[in-house]
Amino acid sequence: MFHRRIVDCIFLIVVMMLGSLGVAVASDNTTTFENGPFTVSLDLGKPCNISISKPTQEELLTGEKYISYGAAVCGLAGVFIWLKRCDKEVLDLNSDLNMDSITSSLTENLVGRGADKPSIAVNELKIDGKPGAIGEGYKSELGRSLYYAVFIVSPRTMCIMFSASDREIMKAAMNTIHVQEKGYA
Repeated sequence: MFHRRIVDCIFLIVVMMLGSLGVAVASDNTTTFENGPFTVSLDLGKPCNISISKPTQEELLTGEKYISYGAAVCGLAGVFIWLKRCDKEVLDLNSDLNMDSITSSLTENLVGRGADKPSIAVNELKIDGKPGAIGEGYKSELGRSLYYAVFIVSPRTMCIMFSASDREIMKAAMNTIHVQEKGYA
């Protein structure tokens, strides 16, 4: 009788372990999409629809031309991603970002979206294993924070992400995003 209870307990433990493994597998909500020369994947912890914008050609203040590829992942409850690809290689993957320039740019973008300037903080970090930064600012009329992140994808491309959702969504995006650009390993 005692032996039977031990076997039942072991069986129950194995079933619970397999059940939790099934939950872990089922919770993988990796979203993958193609946009221009890019394949992007990320996991926001929920299934997401993708809305891809028509590419637009733009120009930097330096005169450098680039094409902007945009996508909304999970709509307003997710993140917006822009991949800005220059005509030639202008970014250095081996050097740190110019944080003064990045801080200014992220602050300008957050203020442009309505964030209260005194609340804005910018921090340098690696995103997809590459040099990057995140800016966070509080928008009092919404009663929540806004987030902008930027990182270098390749010598030709920079990725910008925006979320007005919540910290966990932006954190999930930054921790799981992977951008593969055709022509670069």
